[in-house]
Amino acid sequence: VSQSRYPAVKDLFHDTAVKQFAEVDSSDFVTEPVGKWIDSGIELIEKYRTDVAPKVQPDKIEQKLEVKFKGIDYGITGTVDLIDKFGTIIDHKTSSKDVTKVNPDYQRQVSAYHVLAQANNNKVRGARIDYLIRRSKDNFVPRTRHFNVHTDVKEFLTTLQNVGDAITKGVFIQRRDSPLCTKRYCQFWEVCEKKYGGTVKP
Repeated sequence: VSQSRYPAVKDLFHDTAVKQFAEVDSSDFVTEPVGKWIDSGIELIEKYRTDVAPKVQPDKIEQKLEVKFKGIDYGITGTVDLIDKFGTIIDHKTSSKDVTKVNPDYQRQVSAYHVLAQANNNKVRGARIDYLIRRSKDNFVPRTRHFNVHTDVKEFLTTLQNVGDAITKGVFIQRRDSPLCTKRYCQFWEVCEKKYGGTVKP
């Protein structure tokens, strides 16, 4: 983002964030007010502009991709944050804590982007995740972390097929370790508790 366009980018982020946060349950912000989240986002934009953007030569940005597979009723869709001119898939993440390694779920996500990109005639020569770490009580200044990611297309496609086969057979395996496995986010939590036992988090 050029210096001349930077104020417009900040204004766009601010206005978009205000609209989107207005649709979010206020209990999601019990620890910090919305304004602080927005200020933090603007600070990360500045960090990205100064530390990351000058080193990136983008080719495709926010590319929404889809692929369907022969002989099965499901496919995958996703929006790839960025593919640079060298064929590197770059995924952006934010965190309030310092990051020392890539979450395996994120690695699988980038593997999905690899499948999507190749199926849509993009040459993929690598992948990485760029973390923007916001200021917090543990991080006095915003920072960035970059991790090259090994994409395992075979493992992803095998997992996708296994999940698809299970859905076709009506087999749904609970993921109680998932942050989305809560009564708030899953409308099937009562069915899940009754069928599989245990307790779903509030």
